[in-house]
Amino acid sequence: MSIKRIAFIGSRKLAEPAHNEAAKLFYHVAKTCAELGHILRSGGASGADYIAELAYFDAINATTADPDQVEIYVPWKNFQATRGINNPLHHLHVIPSDPVLVQRANEMVYNTHPNPRALSQGALKLHSRNMNQVFGLDLNTPIDLCICWTEHGIKSGGTASAITLCERNNIPVFNLGQPNAQNVLDALNNYFGY
Repeated sequence: MSIKRIAFIGSRKLAEPAHNEAAKLFYHVAKTCAELGHILRSGGASGADYIAELAYFDAINATTADPDQVEIYVPWKNFQATRGINNPLHHLHVIPSDPVLVQRANEMVYNTHPNPRALSQGALKLHSRNMNQVFGLDLNTPIDLCICWTEHGIKSGGTASAITLCERNNIPVFNLGQPNAQNVLDALNNYFGY
């Protein structure tokens, strides 16, 4: 089996108590991917991002994964720190800074977001880092697949931009927030050939 680059992204709502079982499933899928050697791309946000990053952190601590498998793109220094989130992988956070690539990522947002002119500077940075999650720091190294969680499987928030970008580039998206998560797990297993 070849190593895959996987964007683990999704709604902050996954951290809410009402979604505890979905969070456990998301964690399990991420940890399994970590242990199989797949590369995590994520965004350092609370909810789905944090749960996937915690799964990779736990696998790294258990020496069943390596820090080189982690790419976390954040929009600014100390992202989420003001919300009291202590991300155990904070030392691996990358802030895209090359002005040419930042401009290119912003242009990608303008071509993906339904109302980009309404975005504040902070929101633009958040959406811009989603472009890195899908295409890497160089914006030229796409993920192989996206595993995400959105409530009821509906594209919403910043995750919607990343999902749309995947769909436009024929990158498979597996949304564990769909009403029947087992069908999504079966499709994911088929994708990996289990």
